[in-house]
Amino acid sequence: MALSIDEVRWLLSHLYDNAALAGTALFARLPGLDGAEPQGRVNALRTLLLDAIEFLRPPRRESLRSTAARSYAVLWLRYVEGMSIPQVAEELALSERQTHRELREAEAKLTEVLGANLDILGRSPAVPQTGEQEPIGKFTAKSAMVEVQQALSAALQMVRPLAQHLGVTVTLDSDLLSGRAYLDEGVLRQLFTQALSLAVQNTEGEMVVKAQPESAAVHLSISFQTRNQALDADMVAGVERLAHAIGVECQVGQVGAAAHVDLTIPLRQPRTILVVEDSPGAVELFRRYLEPSGEWRVVAVPEPRLTYDMARSLQPALIVLDLLMPGTDGWSILNLLHAHEQTSDIPVVVCSVFQDPLLAEALGAKAYLRKPVSQLQLLSTVRRWARP
Repeated sequence: MALSIDEVRWLLSHLYDNAALAGTALFARLPGLDGAEPQGRVNALRTLLLDAIEFLRPPRRESLRSTAARSYAVLWLRYVEGMSIPQVAEELALSERQTHRELREAEAKLTEVLGANLDILGRSPAVPQTGEQEPIGKFTAKSAMVEVQQALSAALQMVRPLAQHLGVTVTLDSDLLSGRAYLDEGVLRQLFTQALSLAVQNTEGEMVVKAQPESAAVHLSISFQTRNQALDADMVAGVERLAHAIGVECQVGQVGAAAHVDLTIPLRQPRTILVVEDSPGAVELFRRYLEPSGEWRVVAVPEPRLTYDMARSLQPALIVLDLLMPGTDGWSILNLLHAHEQTSDIPVVVCSVFQDPLLAEALGAKAYLRKPVSQLQLLSTVRRWARP
């Protein structure tokens, strides 16, 4: 579908205004969004806008002031960071007139990108809804805390009629499981169901389901005797795909008539990343970069001057700190965190449009990221410096 540049400017200007986005007439032109609930439609549209901006990121690491990087930089600073035109001009060492010209050109490029992608979204019957999301093939996973025992019980109940129909006895040998995993509950139930169904449909008489809690995981083993035939390759591939999609270790094996399906479900809980950042756009981007893996939970500091109290209370795995914020500055916060025993051991990564890594290091920062930061840069830095 075609979009005008004025429509794109309006969408960018209201990127984090949920009420305005929810009321836009643009949804009437996107049939794929008709069945989604209001917040889901807004989230889908906002994600598409942010992804389109990211699409313009230069393929190679270049200076923020280079010609090739300007289209991405002016859009990111103006709409994601929320900077004014004078601020963008100062950051890019441009005149305000040149900044306006660069921004108009960037908006035109973005309009082309969005035109193609909105057309795809408009024809799509599947629209992402709320929650942390991670693409998995043609569906989307939304991670949350889930009780492994409940997911297993639901799956056993689901395959029971099939087992009865085929005359298969299901024996459950399980210790009391109290473990919780940070996964998509629906996908985990589906994984258990598909693994059990695979066993039921290939079992000669009886299968044994054994679940044991380990130090940081639950090990689920399904053992059965086959009818002297190879396991269905498509079913095995389906189980392995589901397991891989949510980070569950899977081993399917067969020796003669004896077969087994082993699943190891990690009982990890997401580690907290405290983000000190006054731009809602940057916080949202950090969430989109970090949370889908289930490894991290982003907590935004609502007021920068509360950073020390929140850091002392939450004891996060890592702090991501902006420098330019109203009412205070990141240097003062960094100095305060490093000076107090209760927070001095918390790794701090400075993420700013300014460039002064030596001062950041002298004040105790572990790393310095220059905005705009890519997902790869952020993830690799967080994984390197975050506390266990």
